[in-house]
Amino acid sequence: MNFQPLRVRAYLQTPVISDRFLPLDSILFNHFIRDQFGPKTITRPRESTNKEYSGQSLPIQKRNMNEPQWYYAASFAVWPESSKDGKHEFAKRFDTHEAVNYADFGKNRGKVDTQRGAFKNYFVKEYTICAPHVDWYLRADKEQIERLLPFCTHIGKKSSQGCGSVLRWEVEETAKDWYINDDKGNLMRAVPSEKGIAIYGIRPSYWHPRHQARVLLPSNSA
Repeated sequence: MNFQPLRVRAYLQTPVISDRFLPLDSILFNHFIRDQFGPKTITRPRESTNKEYSGQSLPIQKRNMNEPQWYYAASFAVWPESSKDGKHEFAKRFDTHEAVNYADFGKNRGKVDTQRGAFKNYFVKEYTICAPHVDWYLRADKEQIERLLPFCTHIGKKSSQGCGSVLRWEVEETAKDWYINDDKGNLMRAVPSEKGIAIYGIRPSYWHPRHQARVLLPSNSA
């Protein structure tokens, strides 16, 4: 592959539900695997597909390639100064109307405790980032990245509800090789280090314990 420094920009239509890290390699990984293997229509609870898809690499250069704690040469999200943090709440309540229709207690009386336990009523807070665009810096194959990005129509959580809608993607070659540090030496992504005080993912899938390590993190953590 022809690896070169790139800047990838997503122009946004709606606020994004995410922390400020939002790794691009994680966004691309799902669509890359679907491209290689097709959609997976059946998954089993507590079953990982990492072993099944092992050996498949994104079209992004790797760092520490021959070590267990390798990672892709891709920065975390770089938000413009005009970006704003926001939040909203929604109520999660036990649906008593549907419970009456479906619950069958026979001749006994039943009561659902909505003050505590699994059916407790509560408010959920979701934190958003509102920005005209968001950037990432990486060393990757431009043609392959441009092929995958159109499938990434949304970023962050709650895409089915329209959050994180991407208007269009832009990929350009750049002299800024900022996938680890910018020109001022600021850290641009999680980097494995024994001096780190946080445990965080270093490559997709970021939730997987084997992909997590003690790291140094950028200062823009949410």
